[in-house]
Amino acid sequence: MIAPRRAPEPGAHAPHRRPARRIASALAGLALVGVLGVSLAGGAQGSRASETFGAAAVLGEPGPVTPGAERTSGAGLALPGDAAAAGAGAAAGTAGGGASRPGSATAGTASVPASGATAGAESGEPDDDSAPAHADDIVVSPGSGSSGTASAASTLDAAGVAGLRPQRIWAPVAGAPVSAHWTYLAGDAPVNAEIESWVRAQLDDHATRYAGLPAWKPVAAAPPGGMTDRGCERGSTYESPATLAAASTQPRTADGETILLVSCDVVSAGGDAIGIRMRASEVANRSGVAVVLRDEVATFYADRTTGNWASGSQLFTGEGGERLMERVRAAVAQDPRASASLVLATRPLDGAKWQAALEDVAFASDGGARVRVEEHAAADSPGVEAAPVVVDIPADVVAGALTDFGREIVAAAVSHEPWRGVSNPIGLDRTPCDLVACLALTFDDGPGESTARMLDTLRARDAAATFFVVGKNVDARPEVVAQAVRDGNEIGNHTYDHIYFAVTPTDQIVDQVRRTDDAVFRAANVRTTFLRPPWATFRYDQAAATGKPVALWGLDSRDWEDPGTSVIVSRVASAATPGMIVLMHDTHTGTVDAMGPLVDSLRAQGYSLVTLSTLGVGNVGPGDAFNSARAATP
Repeated sequence: MIAPRRAPEPGAHAPHRRPARRIASALAGLALVGVLGVSLAGGAQGSRASETFGAAAVLGEPGPVTPGAERTSGAGLALPGDAAAAGAGAAAGTAGGGASRPGSATAGTASVPASGATAGAESGEPDDDSAPAHADDIVVSPGSGSSGTASAASTLDAAGVAGLRPQRIWAPVAGAPVSAHWTYLAGDAPVNAEIESWVRAQLDDHATRYAGLPAWKPVAAAPPGGMTDRGCERGSTYESPATLAAASTQPRTADGETILLVSCDVVSAGGDAIGIRMRASEVANRSGVAVVLRDEVATFYADRTTGNWASGSQLFTGEGGERLMERVRAAVAQDPRASASLVLATRPLDGAKWQAALEDVAFASDGGARVRVEEHAAADSPGVEAAPVVVDIPADVVAGALTDFGREIVAAAVSHEPWRGVSNPIGLDRTPCDLVACLALTFDDGPGESTARMLDTLRARDAAATFFVVGKNVDARPEVVAQAVRDGNEIGNHTYDHIYFAVTPTDQIVDQVRRTDDAVFRAANVRTTFLRPPWATFRYDQAAATGKPVALWGLDSRDWEDPGTSVIVSRVASAATPGMIVLMHDTHTGTVDAMGPLVDSLRAQGYSLVTLSTLGVGNVGPGDAFNSARAATP
């Protein structure tokens, strides 16, 4: 039995394992993806798609193609076929409850209802303006076949799933653009570290391979219209990589460049259990033709209360998983419409390889399972668009193959309980500032008369900050400090009486810092981590005696000049860089007034606004001073 695992400790950024690549060596020429699973990419040329055949992914030289269709046999098997069969497949899919995407040659199949919610309709029609404006960009016809978009009907709208922390990267890096969506669970759920490890491995590999960087570094950039779509986009992991790469909302992929696309779907959310499907694809632009170089899928199931989590394959015992995959192999082998390469690839493999293939599995409300096998490259049929093979496995067969944790996940799917996730302020959740662009707003001298209004603005816009408080002001307004902490903000130490270190003995400085910490503890039951000496005048020995690192800044907003709202917004928004620390004052009404438009502007640029501790300032000790994130590259 494979027990559910806990994620590695945060900060242990070991490269994530990629079983798909290991299997690829044994299955060259085929890309195999299980439902919520692992892609087995093979062949040096990769798979291609162009305006000639839309979203098709074909191994071999591009040319005229007959789009295939996802068709379901009596055994619940969907596979590619000719144009005539496409109509039959579409009809079968509609009858089964699925909906094919308008204009797509890929027919629908029966949807798998998600636990605790109604699956709803398709994720939307193709964009009419998806073709890029540049002639040498990747072009995909909007009316072309798409790889398994009908499966998107069983996913959830992540915006309506409470208790998620959405992430987004949109980076037009020269030679290696990136568009990445993913999400964490609220708080410190152990599965978050595993999801982050998987995403990090994709980003690091892409940056090294195509941009010549030792590792990924955060970039502040946003699509036209601003960064409005963070986290999972419904149905995106079931869209073909070529179609995603060609969308006008993606960073431009010029001729010769390779884009990394990371997408995610919430495939189930009920009770305390959730399932998240991740997909990573690399698509190269070869004179306007999309060449799918790599395609990889992973699924993560987790229990928000126990912290247990498992990948798709780990929900099954070794013997149970092999029995399930034997059904898939038999269904493919017995259907005359299956390509020879797919039949060859699904011959009996060892347990480890079947386990990898079962990464992509979803569960129906009756306890059955759906396994998806996606053939990107039909080696025996170059020029014919491949389509997914979907095999539905009965609930009684699934039940006998599950681990204990797998039974918990399926029980949640069958129960139809509402999802019990609870959302947090951003300061209480995970934000990886060495992957996404982060910026730290810091406020001195408060709490003041308008600090409570500042907190309202930050809370409403999903932003956090660090407040360097004066101890006597904390004693005057303890409820404001308590609210700041509840909202996920951080409290720093600005001494009790706002003293000038240059003329103050060290023992008095230490006492001022201690008294401020005591005031903060009385108000909010926390103690400060960082010190900011008033006017930033200090000696190392003075700061070291307090036991705290010194937080300086990389940008002074000069809001103390009271220059007006628009000037404050412009000064900060125009000069922002990843990892920057900004000095402001919550005791100035103009600063509080500027906070709404400033936060909106920074978030639209792609920034996450976080506390100093989340920003990541490196291994700093007492007396050490810093003015930016050590992991960032301003």
